[in-house]
Amino acid sequence: MKKLLIGSLLLLCLSGTWAAGCSSSKSPAAGGAGAIGGNGNGTGGSGGVDAGTLPDAGPQDTAIRTITPDDSAHLLYSGRIDFTDPTKPTYSAPGATVTAKFTGNSVSVMFQDSFKGQNYYNVVIDKQTFLITPSNGKTTYNVAPDPANNVPALTYGDHTVVFVKRTESSQGPVTFLGFAFGGPLLKAPASPTRRIEIIGDSISAGSGDEPGANQANCTSNANITQNAYLSYGAELARNLNAEYHITAAGGRGVFENYECGTPDTLPAGYDHMNQRDLTSPLWDHAKYVPDAIIINLGTNDFSPDNCAKPPISPQCDPVKFQLFISKFEEFVSKLRGYFPSAEIFLTSSPMLTDSWPDPAAVGDSGVPCAYTSRTSQIAAITSVVQYFNADAGDSKVHLVATIPKGRGLGCGTHPNATEQMEIGGTPTSYNANPANMLLDPVKTTMGW
Repeated sequence: MKKLLIGSLLLLCLSGTWAAGCSSSKSPAAGGAGAIGGNGNGTGGSGGVDAGTLPDAGPQDTAIRTITPDDSAHLLYSGRIDFTDPTKPTYSAPGATVTAKFTGNSVSVMFQDSFKGQNYYNVVIDKQTFLITPSNGKTTYNVAPDPANNVPALTYGDHTVVFVKRTESSQGPVTFLGFAFGGPLLKAPASPTRRIEIIGDSISAGSGDEPGANQANCTSNANITQNAYLSYGAELARNLNAEYHITAAGGRGVFENYECGTPDTLPAGYDHMNQRDLTSPLWDHAKYVPDAIIINLGTNDFSPDNCAKPPISPQCDPVKFQLFISKFEEFVSKLRGYFPSAEIFLTSSPMLTDSWPDPAAVGDSGVPCAYTSRTSQIAAITSVVQYFNADAGDSKVHLVATIPKGRGLGCGTHPNATEQMEIGGTPTSYNANPANMLLDPVKTTMGW
């Protein structure tokens, strides 16, 4: 009789007719990415979670619980988020996250995309990543189970869920509306005591870091290649067990953007919720006080950009070279005013090189000059650090022993996810000297 009962239970689980009592005995596979909603595009793997086998011992409470956005006991937010209406927090920042924990077997996320551009989102359940494409008129997305994308229920147990905005501020804001979990809610995880802010351009925002096989995604849908969760700053923060804010926008420079003549440089947009929108609300810097600030700016000032501007260098255009330095000093001084105790790290660009463009160009001085973009940017940020260390008596401004030019395997020669991981301190084959990357210098200086 006992054998017959066990056999009957197994058949019911396999057939899916008794889902409430069946759960997986395996954990979700790490590293893959399932696709949910919209057109079903996905990156990073095949996605999905192992199906169940035998029922777990003991009762399983899978009743649906909803977490509303204003439930601070069960939600941990991170990023520049507008809580003017706490029931509808809104944000544009790449890499902004909402984290929750529960015991159970199903996850849904609720949000309203602005559809200003094309945003994409991650839902990370433990180590399993699911890609969500927003759809017009849709606010609830079933992550697991999701029969439409062949994603079964989770293994019944404790899970940590992170909702992440992958894409840049330029793609518009999102309004977070909550989670629904199949099982009891757990207290929100504690916020890390260490805090990092990453300030930069498209590199820091994680643009182009998931190009797909043979760069396929770079031409078919460039926005899907943006993944701020895999950017060097997010990787660095995870390696240091720190909270992070990414304050970055593609194409922005210190005094000159990639798009010539535009006013929204990164220093100009820094005080706003959205660095690409100078009319967006101001951010209250008292809400997030970083211990360490990483600044990676200059790629768009020193590159020829889409205007084919002349080279900026001490030899070719000393006026603009000095203007970059003075504007950078002003920006660091502003940061020091907001954050008197922060350690500030200036880094070189992993995209600039002295060999591109190859032909010499005539500079503003009328003298033919070769582009020495990488050397000139490093010289400029070195001068900024020396000014604060020597003239301003500020020993908390540092030069990271220069990040090497990457292989440019992401879209538009951006660092891909592997290169981003290396810059953030996870070893790959990109660079043999950890002192030239971020983890060791930041860890040593901060004592972390």
